[in-house]
Parts: sequence; structure tokens; C-alpha cells
Amino acid sequence: MNRDAFTRRILRPLWRLVLPIYLFVIKYTRRLDPGSVTFRDTTGRERVAERLFIANPRLAVILALGASNIANEGDPDGKLIPHGGVYNFNFFDGYCYLAKDPLLGATRDRSNVLTRLGDLLVRRGFYDRVLLVPIAYGGTFAAEWAPRGRMHPRLQRALNMLVRRGIALTHVLWQEGEAEAAEREVDPKAWIAHFNAVADTIRAATHDSAIYVAQCTICRNAPNDIVRAAQRKVVDPSYKIFAGPDLDAIGIEDRWDECHFSTTGLNRAAELWLTAITAAGSAL
Repeated sequence: MNRDAFTRRILRPLWRLVLPIYLFVIKYTRRLDPGSVTFRDTTGRERVAERLFIANPRLAVILALGASNIANEGDPDGKLIPHGGVYNFNFFDGYCYLAKDPLLGATRDRSNVLTRLGDLLVRRGFYDRVLLVPIAYGGTFAAEWAPRGRMHPRLQRALNMLVRRGIALTHVLWQEGEAEAAEREVDPKAWIAHFNAVADTIRAATHDSAIYVAQCTICRNAPNDIVRAAQRKVVDPSYKIFAGPDLDAIGIEDRWDECHFSTTGLNRAAELWLTAITAAGSAL
């Protein structure tokens, strides 16, 4: 078969078959990562079996969503490799890996407070294993995580992949508010409505996980009392929605660029998260 015949009979039909699939994959990936800034390079990452994460009281599975200060946007010089027992669920491919900064699934390639939190939970004996599920995206608003928002596909994908792998969430950490706090006018009712829509999405996939809502409004600005009040108002222990840490207590001096946590700020934030999720019997 000559080259022209091979192109006509084999390559062109194959290309017509492959091209739509390729374009679909590209379009779907862009829905999950609109700005192509999520860290998802698994090169050199050690994969582990899902059977490690069969539900038991000594296992924590922590989904973290919101904006940059719970993504990989901490101190560039503060990257951490946990001592052991801390793992990372990659919502892009649905596999589990040994955790280290930067975490798979969150934006940018710096350090993440979650890595430190997981390390503390294991080293201090609260859990034998912690599986981190980071999907936070820098610069996002609460509305973007609610249904029809551009971040909602990330949340749905993570929840669906966990269900598919038979992994049950135990904790959800919601750390978002800095974007609204920088606006001239803030609608606290809208923020509350968007959070409730996110909580309903999570509840539709998992009924047992506890949701923790952080106080967080500082990013090169003073604390925003309107947003902070909205963050407090959604707390409802009867619905397993608990108060998270007050991260506005971490001042500019502990933020490497006056917004994102320095190494000292990351350590403080991890301790504050640890206290919040282990306080008053609210830890699962």
C-alpha cells in the first residue's frame, strides 16, 4: 500500500475517530481547570492502593475547597514532606499517592496548609492515616463553587471519583471569603446562599462528613466584618456544620506576600485547623 492509499484508507478515518475524543478530553479538562493552573503532575509520585482507605475510625478523608490560602499558594520555601501516614487523592485521575507539597489537585506549585495539617493529625495520634483531597482554586468566589459556577465541576468530579473508588469523606474544610472581602460591596445573603448550595451538593454525595467553615477575609486588606459575619452564620452543628479556625488572626507579618501564608503562617494555620476539627468532640 502506497503512502497516499495508507493516508486515505487508514489515517484519515482514524483521525476522524480520534479527533472528537481528543477535543472532548481537552474541553472537559478545561472545565476542571479553567486557567490551567492546577498542580497535577504525578511524575515521581508514589501511588498507593485504595484499600488503605476503607472506612474506619482511625482514618480521616479530608476534602478541602475554597480559595488560594488552602491551595498550593503558601510560602514557596515552605514545602513539606510529611513524616508518614499522609496521602493525596488526585481528583483528576482518581488515584491515591503519598502526599507532599505541592499537593495534587490544588492550584499552583508551592506549599499547602493541608500537608501540615495531615502531618499533625497523624504525628499527634488523632488518626493512623489521613487522605487529603485538595481541590481549592486561587481567587475564587463562593458563587463559583455553587451549582452553575465555574468551580462546581471540580467539586462534582472530586465527589464522584471518591464514590467510584469507594472512599468515604469524613471532613470537609471550606476556606473562602477573601475574594468577596476585597469587593466594595458585599452581599452576605448571597454568600450564605452560595455556601448552602455547596453544602447541599456535598450532602447529596455524603451524609456523614462534617463541614468546617473558616473565618478568612485577609488578603492585602483589613478583616471584612460583613463576610466574617456570614461565615459565622452558616455554622449549624445540628447539620454537622462546625466553626473552623479564625485565620484572620494570622496577620500580615505571617504572610509571605501580605496575602498567602509564610512558613510561620502555615504552621499557625495548621495548628488552628487542628484545634477546630478536634474540638468539643466534633472530630469524627
